[in-house]
Amino acid sequence: MIVMDNKVAWRVSLIDKLLEGEISKSSLSSECAVLLSGGVDSISVAFAAQRLGKTIHAYSFCLDKNESYDYKKAKEIAEIFGWKFTGVKVPTNNLVQDFHRLVKLDCKKKTHFECVYPFLYVYPKIRETEVLSGWAADGYYGISKKAMIKRLQIFMIKSLSHHI
Repeated sequence: MIVMDNKVAWRVSLIDKLLEGEISKSSLSSECAVLLSGGVDSISVAFAAQRLGKTIHAYSFCLDKNESYDYKKAKEIAEIFGWKFTGVKVPTNNLVQDFHRLVKLDCKKKTHFECVYPFLYVYPKIRETEVLSGWAADGYYGISKKAMIKRLQIFMIKSLSHHI
């Protein structure tokens, strides 16, 4: 059993409410695909969707036959919570053709190629009409010290205004 002090419990509760609120506003289907990485972001979104009564089908990927730590964790979490799991093995023997496909999809930056590449193989496997993914906490909180401070200030202002 995890024991949290009141401040931590309040923050966790706030995050849960935000996730559930966004999912309930934007998701109409009773079942959804979740792009599950094994990290906190995608797991939190999957939990929120499950609490809203949605049937979860988790999707994750690995390169060829090299099952990464994240892939193994995603699979393990799906098994623990009884979610259907589809693991996609992304081939690395079609890199030239895949590069050209990505250019046609308007990828220009290195990060575009890195991030979109696996989904050339994941998206065709998805049968659900709605797809949920993590909210990219690394992007919100890990970009720079200045960005972290700004996000924290915004969070604190919003949080305090709800308690006044």
